[in-house]
Amino acid sequence: MLIEEFSYDIDRAERDRAALVGQRELDGPGVDFTHEQRREAAVLRKAEPWFGAAHDAYGRVWTGAATDADASAPFFYGRWDVGAEEHASEREQTNEGAADIYASRGAFHPEAARAALTAWDVPVLVLAGEVDGGPLPRVAADIAELFPRAELAVQPDAGHYPWLDDPRGFTRTVEAFLTQGRGGPTI
Repeated sequence: MLIEEFSYDIDRAERDRAALVGQRELDGPGVDFTHEQRREAAVLRKAEPWFGAAHDAYGRVWTGAATDADASAPFFYGRWDVGAEEHASEREQTNEGAADIYASRGAFHPEAARAALTAWDVPVLVLAGEVDGGPLPRVAADIAELFPRAELAVQPDAGHYPWLDDPRGFTRTVEAFLTQGRGGPTI
């Protein structure tokens, strides 16, 4: 089960054997990915040929002045190539209206969510990209601490879409986690 939103039913945890936590904001338990963290991750990319234009666009996104948010897309990928560009062009699938409602004031109860996660007695893999700003690897480590049986994996050179940046590495990590303790390989 790949969790990309914190909108699943916690009661299902009793019958789940393991969970994978991808990189999305975990508003439910109150884990925020701040603008400062995203900027910190962006600076890691300053040697990239696209950095100048993308960094300027990123700044406009965070000030609310952006009309060219797509220009900052390279920051979400470990490598900016044809595959990443194609994936980025599909980002229009985002339903901004639904996203606004999802994260509206009063939609989450962090204390209750944290209590539920603490009681979730299944192995959990928290997988983060090394150059992702949402979450930074250290924030992903904080997320892993919310679960009693979590382990953290940071995929080298990966951004927000680690399965695109290195499909084989991503698959190896997930497969190792899912088979760990079940007679399969370990990480």
